[in-house]
Amino acid sequence: MNKEKVFYLCDGEVENCKKTRCYKNGGDCNYTTNISHAKNFHRTDAPYPVFYENEAVPGEPDTAMVIEH
Repeated sequence: MNKEKVFYLCDGEVENCKKTRCYKNGGDCNYTTNISHAKNFHRTDAPYPVFYENEAVPGEPDTAMVIEH
């Protein structure tokens, strides 16, 4: 069974990141699979942890996403 990965734009603040090409260090890597470090999402904790997308990509339809983590 193939399991697809979702990549998010990274905030560059992942502790112990093993990637050596991070954009914060002059590299070309801008992505993470860790939604906790996604630039365009924020977390709420009431009544349970949920991530919400902050804003749609310019020029794309506004599709609010809710991702339970």
